[in-house]
Amino acid sequence: MGLDETIDDLSLNPAFAGFDRAALRKLAQCAEARLFLPREILFRQGDPSHGSFLITTGSLQLSRGVGDAAMHAHVGRGTLVGTKALLMPIPRPVTATARETTSALFISRHVFQTILQNFPSGAAAMQEVLIQALRDMMQDFRMTTFRDAA
Repeated sequence: MGLDETIDDLSLNPAFAGFDRAALRKLAQCAEARLFLPREILFRQGDPSHGSFLITTGSLQLSRGVGDAAMHAHVGRGTLVGTKALLMPIPRPVTATARETTSALFISRHVFQTILQNFPSGAAAMQEVLIQALRDMMQDFRMTTFRDAA
């Protein structure tokens, strides 16, 4: 994949939509292209996080829990898996497994935070992403609290 295609993939994701072309170019240059084979595990639930994966081709299964209580979701091209991991070191909330041959860009937290420091307009654009991440965490907390109380 060429640099321009990588920039286009990044710009289509809401997390990076507010970044200017220069910031996207730097992010594209620093992102690591990775290839996963069918059934290959990217990470497991509970693993430490060091960044996020932007799916560029293929798809992933995201799984949480085990047995009858397991929940599954499928995500594909354009999905940023692990958005919160760009901002803070948290345990992975799901296991991510390639459903087919899948290409992804890995963006490390360190690289992402360096980009935000060097391109402040990108930091301002992340505000909405942060708000949504907080809403999601609050919803997860409420669901966990509800299940524990039941």
